Amino acid sequence: MMSDTLPQTRRDKIVAWLAQSGTLSIEQLAQYFGVSTMTIHRDLDRLAANGLARKVRGGVIAVDDGVGDAVSRTRCALCGKRVPRRTAWIITPEGADALHACCAHCGLLLLRHAADNRVALATDFLYGRMVNAYQAVYVMDSEVGLCCVPGVLCFATSHDAERYRAGFGGRRLTYDEALPAVGDAHRHH
Repeated sequence: MMSDTLPQTRRDKIVAWLAQSGTLSIEQLAQYFGVSTMTIHRDLDRLAANGLARKVRGGVIAVDDGVGDAVSRTRCALCGKRVPRRTAWIITPEGADALHACCAHCGLLLLRHAADNRVALATDFLYGRMVNAYQAVYVMDSEVGLCCVPGVLCFATSHDAERYRAGFGGRRLTYDEALPAVGDAHRHH
């Protein structure tokens, strides 16, 4: 039980678990965190208001990752998996068509092998907004593994990445640190 968990940390963990499992029950969350079901209801209301989850009777489900949109019909240029909106990357080579990546792991590997200057946009894991991949902060090898191995998540700010890392472990890295780290880890898997 984790009744001393801060509300924002609790909500961050709920979002991360939703990304893994797709659904969670209110009872399950209340029991895990050692809080009342009303506290969980308030957390879920806040997540739903921010578009991070969808509250349903008795629980919460992951936000629809946009099966009808163009990104989710696209396949990752590196591993071939479907590109979910929640972790999507769009890399635009100078004078060429955009490349899509399913996650920060694949996006970083694509950039590692880039020969020319590219525009790279990555989805912030917490808020779902596209950010400049070169200015983003990354968490590698956390407890939450969403897609490819080693798991890498992207955050718009160092503060958000550190807050996430404090709850789920892993290493916080800048772009310049993440690029070689993913390449080195990929070679060892």
